[in-house]
This record gives sequence, C-alpha cells and structure tokens, in this order.
Amino acid sequence: MRRYIVVVLFSLLFLSACMPTRATLDNTNKKSTKVADENFIRYRSKHPDSSRLADMTLELSKMHFDAGEYLLSDFYAKTYLSDYGYMKNADKAYYMHIKSLYARFRSNPSSDELAKQIKSDCKSFVSTFPKSRYKSSVRKISKDTTVTIKAKNEEIAKEYERLGKQKAAEFYRNKNRSL
Repeated sequence: MRRYIVVVLFSLLFLSACMPTRATLDNTNKKSTKVADENFIRYRSKHPDSSRLADMTLELSKMHFDAGEYLLSDFYAKTYLSDYGYMKNADKAYYMHIKSLYARFRSNPSSDELAKQIKSDCKSFVSTFPKSRYKSSVRKISKDTTVTIKAKNEEIAKEYERLGKQKAAEFYRNKNRSL
C-alpha cells in the first residue's frame, strides 16, 4: 500500500512538472492558428471547389476567436457568409461575426462605431434567423452593448455636469433616451 502511494505521488509530481504553462499554451495556440491559416490557403488554392472549404472556414473563425484573434475570426466569419451564406450554418457564422465584434467592443468600449455595428447586426440577425439557437445569445449581446453605451454616456454626462456644462450633459442624457 505504501509503495502504491509513493508511485502515485511521484507520478503526479512528474506530470505536474511536464504540464505546459498558460503562456506556452497561448503561444502554441497562436502558432497553431498560423499553421491552420497556411494549410487552409494551400488547400483552398489546390481544391477551390471542395465541399470541405465551408466547414474549414467556419472552424478557422472559431479557432481564431478562441485564440483571442477577433479580427481574423471576424474575417473568416464574413468569408463564410459571403461564400457559403446559403448553407445550413449561416446563422452560426453570423453569430461568430457578432461575437467577434462584441469581443472587440469589450476590449474598447469607447468605440461608438463598433457599438452601432453590433446593434445593427444583432437586429439583422434576429430578423434573418428568427428560429436560430443563437438568438438568445445575440439578444444578450445586444442588451449588454446597450447597457455599456448607456453607462458610458452617463459617465460623460456626469463629468460635463461637474464641469458646469449643462448642455453637453443633456446631450449625452438624450443619447441614452434614444437607445
């Protein structure tokens, strides 16, 4: 029994020393997305009419999103929509597009243009795919974006009030009422 416990403890110690760190995993993720991009480009040039390209494009969008590369994720989602938008996973690609935009917005909530695009795309998604399984997630993204915009506008209005600029404060409060 004692020998068994020693072997188990030694194994756990050895395995924990061999486990990669978070930085190593992130670096591996970035390398794997780069390799996946290169392989995709090679495959697409050799087999332009392949039926696998649609699934590969959508998978690359997801892979880049998971790696935190939101612009590339959005690029592949838009590519899927423009090339294969008629297929059954069009709602998933559109959702990945919105999700990528939202992730970018979360890292820079002061971008009004990005917020407007998210709101517009969410509205378009709900009307285009009314029975999609992603509908509730898209509505949540839309609400979160609205709440973030309202909070930012209210902070700006309070700052203008503090500075004694009532017209500017009222302007930002009116922006909130119109959302």
